[in-house]
Amino acid sequence: MSFKKSADVLKYGKIYVQCRICGGELIPAGGFSKIGEALSFTPVCVARAEGINRFFAFDGQSVYVSADGKSFSYLNALAGDSPFVVEEIENGVARAAAICGKNAVFHNGSSFVCKEYGANLKFGVMHSGRLFGVDFDDGLVLRWSGAGGVCDWAQGVQASGYVKLDPERGEIIGLCRLGAKLIAVRRFGLTVLSAYGNCENFRVEAADADCDEIYKGTACNAGGRLIFCSASGLKYFDGEAINSLGHPLSDDVYEPESAQVYGDRYYLICKSRYKGGKVVLCVGGEGESFLADVAAGKLCAADGLYAYCADGVYKFGSAGYELYADGVSFGTGGLKTVTEVFIDGVANIEIGNGRVTRAFSDASGKIRPRLRGKSFNFRITGDKAVRGITAVAEVMNEL
Repeated sequence: MSFKKSADVLKYGKIYVQCRICGGELIPAGGFSKIGEALSFTPVCVARAEGINRFFAFDGQSVYVSADGKSFSYLNALAGDSPFVVEEIENGVARAAAICGKNAVFHNGSSFVCKEYGANLKFGVMHSGRLFGVDFDDGLVLRWSGAGGVCDWAQGVQASGYVKLDPERGEIIGLCRLGAKLIAVRRFGLTVLSAYGNCENFRVEAADADCDEIYKGTACNAGGRLIFCSASGLKYFDGEAINSLGHPLSDDVYEPESAQVYGDRYYLICKSRYKGGKVVLCVGGEGESFLADVAAGKLCAADGLYAYCADGVYKFGSAGYELYADGVSFGTGGLKTVTEVFIDGVANIEIGNGRVTRAFSDASGKIRPRLRGKSFNFRITGDKAVRGITAVAEVMNEL
């Protein structure tokens, strides 16, 4: 004796590569496509200065500049492993400062000058018209310039200053703006600094912000929350406390490297067990996540999201997808035969039982796998939305 049972295949999704489930439908989420050849150097940082519409890339010895994010030209020597780019207005003209340690290259879009700017910083950000950064020689010291900007390091009550943080949470490994506040990302937690108005109003605030070790380079403000990766997974800070950020791919990704934000979405360079190498994990505001299949070395947010890889420059846009669904057992542990699969849309379907795999290209409507087993996996690829996939099995009566 036997009877029929059906299963909604999309509900068994385990790995989402450049796709997501929305309202029960399989939706293409986008991915990276190649737009340029590999750079002649290996970048340790790529950043865009919006005010002058220029990209800056660093290789640890020099700084390079580009108008399109694809073709970079040598600009000047600038040695160091913790470069950053900030922007300001100087005499009514927008300019960018590409900074590494004590030295800065100031660029206004047409000309540049290289000089010492008066401090020795890493992880710099502009906040309330001042440059904030971490002292290059003491990772517990946070320094800020005067209200005159990057080069204003005169001493005084309303001028430059610094604060040395307690060593409990470890050295500062990044700075991020979160609303009107500045967050010092530390090795084992966060420190919140209120830094607006006059210097005498600057203060370190108490916050429930201790956690396990944070990975350097992974903290970004995404949609009004500070998202970062710690040894126990993704976390977010909402201004009050640190919380875990659960997402469907948490068991697949590992070895986080660095992150970037584009729009309200958080993008993390890491590795995937399923893909067997480097990918970019993309996480939305509600914890929805998917993988972008690109082996990025660095990311840069500009007029889109750029990925700099060993084989070329890529940009995020429309792309094909892959969904892997596993453990489709139709609610029983016994033998059954998948007799039919209904596809509301068009996609390539592979169905396997652990030993045999059957493939159907451009499948739409009804297909007949006639595959026998106890549990099944599905691999679905395509580039168009699929409204649903339902599998029907003939199940042997275990009684």
